[in-house]
Order: sequence, then C-alpha cells, then structure tokens
Amino acid sequence: MKKLPLDYIKTFGSTVGDTHFSKVTAMFNFDGSDGDTTTSGLDASNKNLTLTYNTGDQLSNTQKKFGATSLYVADNVILSSSDGFNMGTGDFTLEAWFYFTSFANSFAMFDQWDSSGSTRNQLWHSTANDGKLTWYYAGTSVFHSANPAVSTGAWTHIALVRYSGTLKMYINGTAESDTASHSGQFGRSHTMYFGDQHGGGAGAPQY
Repeated sequence: MKKLPLDYIKTFGSTVGDTHFSKVTAMFNFDGSDGDTTTSGLDASNKNLTLTYNTGDQLSNTQKKFGATSLYVADNVILSSSDGFNMGTGDFTLEAWFYFTSFANSFAMFDQWDSSGSTRNQLWHSTANDGKLTWYYAGTSVFHSANPAVSTGAWTHIALVRYSGTLKMYINGTAESDTASHSGQFGRSHTMYFGDQHGGGAGAPQY
C-alpha cells in the first residue's frame, strides 16, 4: 500500500472525505424497519431534512435496493427545505433509485410545480407514454427520454444533471440522447414532492 503524506489528505474538522459534501442538499437511504413512518433522522446530509408522509407512504421490505427497506410511495412524500432546492445557475445533480410497479397512472418523481413561473420544474411520467419520462424545466420548457426508457418490476437509477449549462438525463448511467441548453435559474427555495405533483390528481405506487 502506498503511503501518503499527511498534507496530501484534506481534513474538515474531525472528518476526512469528500470536499464537496457540504453542497449535498439531501441524501436518504430509507433503511429502517418495515412499516415505519419515521420522518426524521433519515437524511445523511448536513441539512438533516425531515419528511411528511401521506396515506399509505411508509418504509417497506417488499422491494429494496440496499439495506432492509426502501421507501414505498402510495401517494406523495414531501421534503421541505428552505434553501436546498434552489440550484441557482450552477451545476447540479438530482438522482435516485426507483422501482415502478405500474404505469397505469401519471405521476411525478421530482416535483416543484405548485405555482406558475420560470423556476418550477418536474420529472413526469404520463400514462400515455408508458415508460417515457418528461423533464419540465424553467416553467414550460421540456425534453424527453427515449421511449421506452424505464420499465416496471426492476430497479432503475435516474439522474437529472446540469453541467456547463447543458441539461441531461441519465438512465442507469447512460446519457439520453435528448439534451437541452439552460443556464438560467433552476429550482427555487421551496418544498420538493416525490411520487405525485403538488396539486394532486396523479400518482402511482412506486419505491
């Protein structure tokens, strides 16, 4: 094993590690007990955000990617933040593992669509598009994933990325061919919804 000089290792307080960890807004693994509806203590980021569950939302061992449980979303789960989802004009990544049980209903995976304006955004699946994802940004601007991009009955990693002013969607680590140029304001200081849109009227059971 190669030995490194002490001045080669960056130390932050008592922690040695990722120099960019302070920029992480939320990091949940949803590892707990089956049926649990714990709202706090699940966020491993420095923000320590809490969740709000709706009817039927809970930790479940029916499907899990890592650990003993994952989050089962029957309606929508609300993640409140005063500043964390205002990505400004810089680079960012929104990512998660999803397990879809049905495409019978339309639903949002990430949603900040509760008011008009150029900062609202949403990752949306329409029942008419059976596996094709739509990313709305800057109000009404939009681009799509390949069709089909995702399927039911399997874990899928989805990442929304902006790098150097270009928006890209990654499905299981592979960049979709459709991209968009957007260097303006993205997101805002507001709540994020998972599993349904803010206004309701949609939603599908998913993990």
